[in-house]
Amino acid sequence: MKLKKAMACMLAGAMVLSMGAVLPAAASEDDNTLTVWTWDPNFNIYAINKAAEIYAKDHEGFKVEVTEIKSDAIEAKITTAVNAGDLSTLPDIFLMQDNSFQKYATFYPDVFTDLTDSGIDFSQFSEAKVAYSTLDGVNYGVPFDNGAVVNAVRTDLIEQAGYTVDDFTDITWSDYMEKAKVVLEKTGLPMLTAQAGSPDVIMMMLQSCGASLFNEDGTGNIADNEVLKKCVEIYAQMVADGTLVEVTDWDQYISSLNSSTVASTFNGCWILASIQAAEDQSGKWAITNMPRLDDVDGATNYSNNGGSSWAISSNCAKTELAVDFLNATFAGSTELYDDIISKGALATWAPAGESDAYNVPVDFYGGDVYPWGIDMTTDEGQAAFAYYAWGNGGGFVDDEGNWTVNSDANVEAVEFAVDLYKKGYTNPNPATQTRYDLQDMFGAGKLAMVIAPNSLPTYIADKGYTNVNYAVADIPHNEGKTSSSVGVMDRIMAFKDDSAPDQAARNEAIGKFLTFFYDPENYVGWVSMEDFLPAVNSAVAALVEANPSFEAWLNVLDGCKFYPTAKAEWIDVKQGAAAVEQSALTGGDVKTLLDELQAKITK
Repeated sequence: MKLKKAMACMLAGAMVLSMGAVLPAAASEDDNTLTVWTWDPNFNIYAINKAAEIYAKDHEGFKVEVTEIKSDAIEAKITTAVNAGDLSTLPDIFLMQDNSFQKYATFYPDVFTDLTDSGIDFSQFSEAKVAYSTLDGVNYGVPFDNGAVVNAVRTDLIEQAGYTVDDFTDITWSDYMEKAKVVLEKTGLPMLTAQAGSPDVIMMMLQSCGASLFNEDGTGNIADNEVLKKCVEIYAQMVADGTLVEVTDWDQYISSLNSSTVASTFNGCWILASIQAAEDQSGKWAITNMPRLDDVDGATNYSNNGGSSWAISSNCAKTELAVDFLNATFAGSTELYDDIISKGALATWAPAGESDAYNVPVDFYGGDVYPWGIDMTTDEGQAAFAYYAWGNGGGFVDDEGNWTVNSDANVEAVEFAVDLYKKGYTNPNPATQTRYDLQDMFGAGKLAMVIAPNSLPTYIADKGYTNVNYAVADIPHNEGKTSSSVGVMDRIMAFKDDSAPDQAARNEAIGKFLTFFYDPENYVGWVSMEDFLPAVNSAVAALVEANPSFEAWLNVLDGCKFYPTAKAEWIDVKQGAAAVEQSALTGGDVKTLLDELQAKITK
């Protein structure tokens, strides 16, 4: 049986080597195509394809041919090519792990293209990151991502053990290990999984306190390394406890995350892309930091694992194109980094860090709390326009009733509202999330502030949201201006009937009904049932007496303004206001858009 297994392994290995020979390399005859070797469809492959998409906007016909090859397989293929004396099998561009880059650049410098004088501004990258792909002052790689460690926790699973993510934040390994036992007991699931034979967990623990396997002079630091001993003991104990389960390979490790068979993982932030691949788990994960070692000087809750850099192989026949592509994207595009941050790709290119994209919460991880809600949908976009315009001294019409949608006050108001979104202070999709979506987010504790009608308390209760602790205040306004709310008013009318034999008696009967209807004993109950605000002062007093918190809603009445719905152009204005907002969300110029709307309704 052992012989059969050995033969099977050898045959499988031979098949892998044979298949490796047919992988596409750099010999593309298309002058506008670059070949790339990299790994991880959810992260690196996504990033290089997105970069190509962006580059192609200004370079028609450009494309990349990406071959998915695991990191260690790329390194093996490079070694094979060098040993065979045939670098023609290499692609134009390949990705290499930072922790391998120096070794391969040292032993196989002929594999890499010298990028030192390529025009790429390496000073825009983190100095420590650039150092990974630099040897003897020569730049061999373009930095990509960093591997800042995150501790990703399944909140729904740890809740079964009575914990929240806060219980795993800023804690020690001893505390972590005890809580992991409780999670295992309550859920039957380990706290961690790890690839057998991989040093990743140990290395993250070591680096979290500044320790290393090497001394400063490059000699090994293993035999008397007390910090390493602590790390190994923790790892071994968790395996013995069943709170850390070793799996055979990387695919099984990823599967454990996506199949809900482990309660957490900590790894480089690039792992987030693989976690997010399980879309059905959205809202069930949260991010915090890793445990720190007990009783070790310099121990922290932070570490690094992984990170990589792009290299252009010496086999690349289109070096100028490859350099320009990497320079324009990974070394020059905030658009690229704004996009791939959603995959957990933290940039090491400094200009990317100034982007507002880094302030935008990611719903997948617990549906982070958003500060402010904005509804710019076609359903209520005109209301958002009104709140900000009125609160800035603007509005739809002037005192004479003339349209003024493009007034300076309105332009400033809409720009302010859109800027809130761009800075990450609002719900993520104002163009599609209606006021009902916002009220749901508010009730669920995912939205801190929202403009809503006085029916909000009933809405929250009817939807089953409990323990929502909130207060009511005026809608915000600019300094020196006043707060205004949208007024909606229904009228009770009596039809005229000239055929009535006794008009006086008819009018008297109508009057008696209205008096009965507006009597506080009757009117207050009806208003409360319908979640309306009262139109008569006697009902106001009765409502406040019954529920003192209701006074805040009533105070808004004095600041109510109404849409100019009687004007024939109102439908165009209502639809146009929402269209302006939605265009501005995607980069449209507010002044230009409002000028166009003004011209349309006044032509």
